[in-house]
Amino acid sequence: MTSVSISDVSMIFGSGENVVYALKDANLEVQSGEFVSLVGPSGCGKTTALNLVAGFLSATKGVIRIGDHVAGPPDGKRVVVFQDDAVFPWLTVRKNLEYGPRVQGRAASADREAVEKYLALVGLEQFGDAYPKNLSGGMRKRVDLARAYVSDPEVLLMDEPFGALDIFTKESMWEILTTFRRESRKTVIFVTHDIEEAIMVSDRVIVMSPRPARITAEVRIPFAFPRHLDARNQPEFQALRQEIVRLLGTHRDE
Repeated sequence: MTSVSISDVSMIFGSGENVVYALKDANLEVQSGEFVSLVGPSGCGKTTALNLVAGFLSATKGVIRIGDHVAGPPDGKRVVVFQDDAVFPWLTVRKNLEYGPRVQGRAASADREAVEKYLALVGLEQFGDAYPKNLSGGMRKRVDLARAYVSDPEVLLMDEPFGALDIFTKESMWEILTTFRRESRKTVIFVTHDIEEAIMVSDRVIVMSPRPARITAEVRIPFAFPRHLDARNQPEFQALRQEIVRLLGTHRDE
């Protein structure tokens, strides 16, 4: 079952001689429960594609569907995780996680159960009453992820969520995503510059060209879950990484 459908989508900014194609004739089908990463050069339109799916932008041309419906303005069915953490500083960690279910009007018992479950999954059960200012950057990002999953959206959109983290914290986030995947298989579109990250977390990697951005290739990741960090040392992993690097380089001068 298709969860996200991008059909012949273009996004144009400006007019006349100042027209800029941020995305051109993009087509992508993401199946329900699939984890897809978008990779490409800086400024190639990855974030634009994500914002179109989120409903922050309206496509100049083409159609985006979420399930059977044409995507409209942002709603609770789509949750975005940004690079900068977006935790509410005036709320405790637990209250941050409770926010989504509360505005959705979910039953309090289900709300509490989900909150405590995800607090434990990200290892923050001892910090439920702490405020974000007392947490490290990595801990705040864990709150961000847990809050997104507690909200139980149909589609999760992640825009370089770990881009500002050091490599050790980033690796722990990959492991958390693997745990979340086992507990709740969400449809995820994940933007990253990190090819190893894309291979570690994804079912498919979508390669985009420089602007005007087009989807030029897709790479299916053959490794089973859970994926352990030492998988990066395997020849098959490195060969796949080099293939994605090659695909990115193929369109560098277009």
